[in-house]
Amino acid sequence: VIPWNVHGAFVAGVLGIGTLSFAGYAVVIWATPLVLVALAVWFSRKRSIPADVDPDEAYGPEPTTRPERRTSI
Repeated sequence: VIPWNVHGAFVAGVLGIGTLSFAGYAVVIWATPLVLVALAVWFSRKRSIPADVDPDEAYGPEPTTRPERRTSI
């Protein structure tokens, strides 16, 4: 994730560019897990269905049959 390690040297050699030209992307690599954890916490705070609402009415009925499996591609 640091542009001047072995991976950075490989990318610089293959693409023919300097390591500082893609150094900004190292910040993105470090920020991605932090953003994902923040979004997981944010979206995990869902409201529950009130007790007076029927789950079948809110989500729809549960399927009674399984879909057929396709064997040919």
